[in-house]
Amino acid sequence: MGSCCILLAAGPSRRFGSQKLLVEVGGRRLIDLSLRPLLEGGCGKVVIVTGLDLGGVPEGVRLVNPGPVGEDMVKSVKAGIAACGNSDVYVIQLGDMPLVPPEFISRLIKVMETGLFAYAQPMDMGRRKKGHPVAISRSLALEVLESPEGTTLRDVLKAHEEEGIIIPAGPWCTFDVDTEEDLRVLKDLLNIG
Repeated sequence: MGSCCILLAAGPSRRFGSQKLLVEVGGRRLIDLSLRPLLEGGCGKVVIVTGLDLGGVPEGVRLVNPGPVGEDMVKSVKAGIAACGNSDVYVIQLGDMPLVPPEFISRLIKVMETGLFAYAQPMDMGRRKKGHPVAISRSLALEVLESPEGTTLRDVLKAHEEEGIIIPAGPWCTFDVDTEEDLRVLKDLLNIG
């Protein structure tokens, strides 16, 4: 059944002030930068959960509109899982996290394909903070789909803490673009004026 990677891109971008995922960074949209690691990291299928008219999405990438989500990220996660269908591994990535290395996506998939863990999650070892992307097993994906309203992905992972694995990572796993200042930092990191 393989892997399916889900790029969550349905949030309202409130702190940014406009639709951040469409902002150009060095000639590419932020969402394209966040999509690249999934395409290069060995995902069997890729689903983008968004209400945006993206246009120019690579062939084979499926777009899914979850309807109004507001701040309810798990609604987007559920829409992505449902769109993936049966997979062994579901990698959940945020659309505003462009610095994830493709090699890490490959590593997540390989770790999960062992069948030993319910989930795998990176941790910024410098800050001791868990981040994204998160990979979950088929059984955990089914649990997310069946979870009652108000349950978050974090709640589901916490309930299975003993069955998960934390993978050491760098600060990229906690860096997202929420504000104009974050965008400036990203441009500096990528050496873009």
